[in-house]
Order: sequence, then C-alpha cells, then structure tokens
Amino acid sequence: MVLAIAKRVVKTVMPTSMRTALQKMLERKPLSKPFPFSVSERWADRTLNCCVAYNKYGAYCVPVSGLHRPAARFVLAGEVWEAPTLDLMIAECGTGDIIHAGTFFGDFLPGLSAGVADGAKIWAFEPHPESFRCALLTVLLNDLENIELSNAGVGDRQESGLLVTRDFDGISLGGASQILPGVDEQRDIRGTNRVPTSLVTLDKTIPSDRTVSIL
Repeated sequence: MVLAIAKRVVKTVMPTSMRTALQKMLERKPLSKPFPFSVSERWADRTLNCCVAYNKYGAYCVPVSGLHRPAARFVLAGEVWEAPTLDLMIAECGTGDIIHAGTFFGDFLPGLSAGVADGAKIWAFEPHPESFRCALLTVLLNDLENIELSNAGVGDRQESGLLVTRDFDGISLGGASQILPGVDEQRDIRGTNRVPTSLVTLDKTIPSDRTVSIL
C-alpha cells in the first residue's frame, strides 16, 4: 500500500527531474520506510517527518506516517477530502463557531477558515502529538487567524492519558487511535505504541458566550 501511494505521489505532484530520480530509487531496492519521504533513525525522535501539499483551499503539512490514509492521499493529489461534508458545514454554520474534534493534519481547516462568518472561530482538537504539529503548521502555512487549535482529545472529563497510535505492525492507526482504558473498562486495544495525551471538556475549553453552530 505504501509503495503504491509513493508511486502516485511521485507521478502526480513532483517536477519531472525529481520524479525521474525518485523513480530510479524506487526501482533500486524494496522500501523499509514510506517513500520518498524519510528521516534517519538518528533524528527520528526530534524531527517532524512530513511533506507539504496543496489543493484549492491552501497548503497542508501532511505526516508521512499517514500517507496510507484517504485524507492524505486526496490532498497529496491536489484534491479535497470529503468535499460534500466540507461544503455542507460551510453552508450550514451561519454566524456561529464550529467544533472540529479529530483534526488530523488540518485537512478541513483552510476550507472551514475561509467559509465561516467574520468573527466566528473553529475550535479544533487533535490528541496525537505528530498530527497536532502538522495541523499547527497547516494553520501557519495559510496564516489562519480564526483557528483555536488544541493538542488534546475531547471527553467527559479533563485528564491525562496514553494514546495508542500504531497497530502491532507499526502502521499508524489514525482515526482508530485509542486512549488506553481505565481499570474498570473492557476494550480491545489493537496496538502497542503509546504517546502521552490530554483530554479536555468542551464546557471548560470554549467560553460560554460563544455561539456554536456545528459540532
């Protein structure tokens, strides 16, 4: 799957000279990491492994770990992920704010930012540290001033926890990432990689004087 996505990326979004060089590298040896974007092991813990892609709404910082996910694939091809959903949200939000939980790399943020009324805000939440960093860069790349982005998930109480982000084969779980259950919960956790994260409540995060149109 990663190899197929890499070939599509090489074919659709890269200049001819770079494309030729990368295709030769593709043919040379099997891939052990997502291609053509990779980070040496020495810097893996401190470097954000990502690439920048564009569609009609703006620029996006896409994490390499998510190249297998549909949202990343659409944006890397210059397309809009879930365009009808995005259009509906823009059409129905009126003058109120939008709460967007599970922001990923910010694939909805440029479109929502341009579509809401003056003075309205998008309250965006992303618990995965890597996805949050990418979403933050998406905000910065587009100079979006009406986004309130939090590195947290949304829950019924404020607490810290561990987020399972990869399956047992090391593949990013994306939207299937889970907070480790408490001792009184019974849930099947399908992965081992765990990163610290936070959960917040909407009541304590969003001021009571804000009008929310879409959650």
